[in-house]
Amino acid sequence: MSDTDLDSSSLPIGRFTAWLCNSPHASHYIPDVVWDKIEDSSSDTSHTPSQLVEKHANPSAHLECVFESKTSSYRVKFEGAELELKMVGRVSEHNLPPFKRQLLHRKHIMYLLQRISVVGGGSRRFATNADAFLRILDAVSRVIPLQTDMASLKSVYEGITASNRVFSAKDYIHEQHPVAIPFSIDPTGAVAKAAAAANLVHLEENEVEYLQVSDGTYSAITPASIKTGDIIELRFCIAFFHNSPDSVFPRLLLRAAISHDQGTKRPKVNERAQASVPVAEHRLKRHRVETTEYEHHGKTKRLKATSGHVPSDGQGALADMEVDVESMGVAMLALGISADS
Repeated sequence: MSDTDLDSSSLPIGRFTAWLCNSPHASHYIPDVVWDKIEDSSSDTSHTPSQLVEKHANPSAHLECVFESKTSSYRVKFEGAELELKMVGRVSEHNLPPFKRQLLHRKHIMYLLQRISVVGGGSRRFATNADAFLRILDAVSRVIPLQTDMASLKSVYEGITASNRVFSAKDYIHEQHPVAIPFSIDPTGAVAKAAAAANLVHLEENEVEYLQVSDGTYSAITPASIKTGDIIELRFCIAFFHNSPDSVFPRLLLRAAISHDQGTKRPKVNERAQASVPVAEHRLKRHRVETTEYEHHGKTKRLKATSGHVPSDGQGALADMEVDVESMGVAMLALGISADS
């Protein structure tokens, strides 16, 4: 694929990506240093798609697709181990714990997903890796004894989505080894209770790691700390599921989400909207003023208060005003305060 083919202007882009490409933040959308870090990491077995293709001119010679009866899916393996790839982008959408209570209903809980979508926003490094990823999928399609429907990944140049179910169905035939549901997913225990009632289990297969990297050190974070616009490294495996007896489609199974947002600037999607809104006092805020003297019917009256706004706890409110009720309206008019303020 030529450089012209990888030009982001020729690729389909979504609304979030389109804004980011045309925004002042586009120049540091995904810093090259982030790509350098994840490509230089040799402490794990995951690869960027480009690394895998560069290392093996003919990836299909090292790839195999194995059917797993316990998950009813085909899993992609590389040199005997499950292939784990990694890509980095800006978060455009996410569906992460904690989940809303209505989703714990029996008919919904089985379909609970931990899902993250990231976009490249015209990044050449992202496009190069997207191209390599499609080459890997093409190589995989040659070793699967079924037709492969790749329609779900047609927009991979724009971005990718990786997801993983929180639960698996209880299997009464194959042995299962449930693991504890993380506190970040189930802080109250309500999720575990709902899952048990629906005959669901949380397996190692369903686990997703949420991490943050800083100076080469990884530390755990909560899923709730991931926000739209963050730079996230997604680690995922490839699985193929049946959509018909003789056809399968790919899903990217989320294994880890690693935040690289330390020291980088998150684009503010609403920045331009905020800039166009004039700064003004909220119309419902109550006013307070300095001790003020005014004249009413030839008599000097004093209105004692403090400047600023009344705090939420009510301390310092207009409680010690030395003024009679008859004079209150005149005092407010003298100070430029309307009765509706």
